[in-house]
Amino acid sequence: MQFIIHTTGKLSDRRIIEYLKGVAEEFDGNLLPFNYGPLSIPVAEIESISDSNERYLITEASARTDANELLVTFKRGKSGQGSDGQTNHALRIPSPYFDEIIITPNKQNQPSIDDCMRLELFTNDFIELHVPEEITSEANGASQLLHKEMAGLTKLHRQMVSTAEKQRFTYEAEHQQRLSTLEEEKQKQFAAID
Repeated sequence: MQFIIHTTGKLSDRRIIEYLKGVAEEFDGNLLPFNYGPLSIPVAEIESISDSNERYLITEASARTDANELLVTFKRGKSGQGSDGQTNHALRIPSPYFDEIIITPNKQNQPSIDDCMRLELFTNDFIELHVPEEITSEANGASQLLHKEMAGLTKLHRQMVSTAEKQRFTYEAEHQQRLSTLEEEKQKQFAAID
């Protein structure tokens, strides 16, 4: 296999930048210029377009890992099929619902299995991936994506409730400790007065 394609739900520019910067930092790599259609956005100016979570200007963006072992590329839409019937990520099919992350290992300087697994885990942790089943229509795919995103929101909600509950117990324990300390000080003051 020459590349690995992950289909995701539509990603905002901010999420793309966060993800690729995370890849570059995690793997001691670097960002490459981002594309807005045929225009190239220099790496130094990328932060200026990440201030809004509602922008969808970036059409293609990439990061390389250390020693150019892996190239991680984000592209809008979905990959098409070439005349030979093989997936061709250079052929893009516009989609209002999906984007793709394409991981390409370097053939000459092959990455270790450990680096590949770390990148897969990083990708899976950062982005809620859409695992397409047999999609018969774009509307069906959108429905599947919404179900997947609802599952992700449910998971996030459970994590938030669990974290809030733990924090509440911590605050209650601290409050009880402060009350005990105040009660002891109060008893000492009354004892000193007597």
